[in-house]
Amino acid sequence: MKKGFSYTKAIEELEQIMTKIEEGNASIDELHDLVDRAAKLISQCKTELKGTTQKIEKTLDDLQE
Repeated sequence: MKKGFSYTKAIEELEQIMTKIEEGNASIDELHDLVDRAAKLISQCKTELKGTTQKIEKTLDDLQE
């Protein structure tokens, strides 16, 4: 994960991408770029969520010891 990644900013960008796609005004080339960017953002968000889940689980396990 890149340093400085912001989950919140990624979600905001995904919402903007969805709005552009739903408006139906994007050219095929732009649509391709938007979908590629959305896929990258989703992957980054999934990685971030997985890492956060692991940290939470570790913390909870540590508290039970």
